[in-house]
Amino acid sequence: MRLPFAALALAIACAPVTAAGPTASAPDALNVVSAGRPPAVTAIPWSSARPVITAAPVPTVAPIPTNIRACRSVELRAAEGHGQGATGWWVRPIVVGSVAADPCLIEGPRAVRFVSARGVVIAQAVVGSPDPGQPGWVVLAADSAPAADVTSREGQGLISVWSYGDCDHHRYDTIAIVFAMAQATTGSPGVIGGRCDAPGQRLGVSAGPLWTPFRAATATPKQSPQLNADVVAPRTAFASEALHYTLTLSNTSDQPYSLRDCPWYIEWLGGRELEQTPNPINVKKPDARLFAGFAKESYSLNCAIDAIAPHRSASFEIVLQVPRDALGPDTLRIELVGRGVSASTSITFAAR
Repeated sequence: MRLPFAALALAIACAPVTAAGPTASAPDALNVVSAGRPPAVTAIPWSSARPVITAAPVPTVAPIPTNIRACRSVELRAAEGHGQGATGWWVRPIVVGSVAADPCLIEGPRAVRFVSARGVVIAQAVVGSPDPGQPGWVVLAADSAPAADVTSREGQGLISVWSYGDCDHHRYDTIAIVFAMAQATTGSPGVIGGRCDAPGQRLGVSAGPLWTPFRAATATPKQSPQLNADVVAPRTAFASEALHYTLTLSNTSDQPYSLRDCPWYIEWLGGRELEQTPNPINVKKPDARLFAGFAKESYSLNCAIDAIAPHRSASFEIVLQVPRDALGPDTLRIELVGRGVSASTSITFAAR
């Protein structure tokens, strides 16, 4: 039976089309398959956006409680802890507590004074305003006087005092701590201390604001999502060309890992040290060290996704311009700034 030409053409046009097979990926399409986990999706394209670094927000501190009275001098007790040296400075902690039957508040200190047995101030540190994030006040718990071993505990205040240049080994009888509304004194005499670099050096004393290492526990913090990093790069790359490689971030926790803040990264090559030719007149080797093939760049990740799902991975294309003097074996490193995540791989550079 013969079909009319028009019917034959229509039959061919309507016939289903079967694909010959999967389309081959382009050579620069970056896919990563890691042992022990599913293949990652095609890498998110690289972004040339530079990181926008903003100043860290100023920590906020709780206001001074208005329902707790100020401590009185007769209620305060202070004790000097075990001091130790640090780069020439002699550092001593002072623990402050109260013998009152109810909590009270101290603010400051305004000054810390080393006083002799005759009542003469040998040296004094004027304490300025606390740094951002430091309240500069402490609520002392009831019956919180320092123990005999001067071990600090919750409900006490701590002050750090530094001294330097005690060439005359000044002996003091007490250390007076002047607070906004009261004063406390230690009861153990001693030597101020601090390295003497030259005879006649001026004795220096400084002190920090009140602080406490103890904080009341509120709720058990949730475990932060854990992130691992892997780098897949060509074994060989070429000088003066753009190196394309893949960074795969794997969330190993049970919580999503947020990328809403678009983390930024630093990538670098260590390069190689050059052996310098000594000066023919002065054969001493130059002190300066020269390197070739060094590169360091920083960019923002292309945050095309808001988060990495639990126990999943996301791959990102990363690009680094290879220096023209790169040659031989090197190590490619990358680090997510502030995330505690880094990865590296070996690579060899050649000339075209």
